[in-house]
Amino acid sequence: MKNNEVKNFVKEQMLSGQSKNFIFSQLVSLGVPHQKAANYIVSYLSPECAKKNKYHIILARSLSILVLLFCIYLTVLIYRNPPNLFDAILNLYIIIIPVLFTYGFFKNNVAAYNSFFGLGLIFITKVLDINIDLLTRLWFTSLIFLLIAYIYYVKKQLFPDYPFNAKKTGGNYIFTEDPPQAPKRKYW
Repeated sequence: MKNNEVKNFVKEQMLSGQSKNFIFSQLVSLGVPHQKAANYIVSYLSPECAKKNKYHIILARSLSILVLLFCIYLTVLIYRNPPNLFDAILNLYIIIIPVLFTYGFFKNNVAAYNSFFGLGLIFITKVLDINIDLLTRLWFTSLIFLLIAYIYYVKKQLFPDYPFNAKKTGGNYIFTEDPPQAPKRKYW
């Protein structure tokens, strides 16, 4: 099967309410390699998880737009007139990468959440390059660390199995299924 066919198959099966282990066994029976099938299953955002964490998703998307605006501001502030070709390419890199992250957040792509940590490290180096006072630099750096921590938390909530460690028990992969909801108790 091609990659798009595997993605669509996983999406259809997850929307129909099948368990991840059942989907995995179906994909393997169709000839998809084990690791590839497991990776597609754990990187798919289930509708129940999206519904449960919709405010985190909205906030992560909003933060990615703010990061994009911050990158544009950094580009204008630092590299108004790039002195050489390398700085001009870095200028484009600082703007294009956050656009891709914003697109990934809007598509709920797990790679965007994982790659955001690298972007945070780039931000820290850029903040340290700006000629500002120490208190403002410390404030920006702590804000970036908080942003990275929040995006990591959201990623763990949306994709609990990612990164997939390929744990096998008895020849079968172990997936985290959404735990059944306990009935709510009525207190008098």
